[in-house]
Amino acid sequence: MGIEIDEEMIEKVARISRIRLAPDETKRLLNDFKEILSAFSMLDEAVPDCEPAFHPIEIKNYVREDEPETRIPPDEIIENMDTHQRFIKGPRMQ
Repeated sequence: MGIEIDEEMIEKVARISRIRLAPDETKRLLNDFKEILSAFSMLDEAVPDCEPAFHPIEIKNYVREDEPETRIPPDEIIENMDTHQRFIKGPRMQ
């Protein structure tokens, strides 16, 4: 592994996390960190037998076939709305 975990690193992490550690806690955390990192290093050795996936189930885009159509003529829509020079008036923004 590229980074070596030592007591100085544990104290730096504690300072950044704004926690105070007793000397025995620093030593215990040092052992815990080393154990965690060794467990993760085993993942580096694993050989995947498939392509990496972001989702466990393949996701597909299902798009239905739509045909564009106008059911109501635009002139009829504009006739029944509050308009100004064929522009639709909306509510005033506050």
